[in-house]
Amino acid sequence: MNESVAGVLTPPKWFWWASSAGLVWNLLGVLAFFNQMFMDLTELSPEQQEFYSQFPVWANAGFALAVFGGVLGCVALLLRREWAFLMLVICIAGIVVQNGYSFSSGDGIAVFGTLALVMPLLTFGIAVALAWLAKYAQQNGWLGTLATS
Repeated sequence: MNESVAGVLTPPKWFWWASSAGLVWNLLGVLAFFNQMFMDLTELSPEQQEFYSQFPVWANAGFALAVFGGVLGCVALLLRREWAFLMLVICIAGIVVQNGYSFSSGDGIAVFGTLALVMPLLTFGIAVALAWLAKYAQQNGWLGTLATS
């Protein structure tokens, strides 16, 4: 049985590794977000320039929700807070909103090829796995409002 601090059980080592890897993944997403927000469109192909110049605000907002929700969710996991699951669900919603434009317009795959399909699916899969981890941690008593290491 795991040790308990304030009624909250101590998670196994793999929980820390998975949560840390999720945080690194989402921090890379934050870098990608800022790269997209401040990129120089003149360095892109004409097709890519058109795609990004037409990228709607709501899709950028979804991107922001995805990456910042993911970072906050992983930080909450590492701090062992119950709100980790909520933040990771917000992350998933952001991914769906962000990629809604690329898939609904069809331009993303035409402009960027299979990478435009692989990355969103990979990102979605990782976000779902992190949300599952948060729910699993809740069910096993690893998270709590007073959790300490």
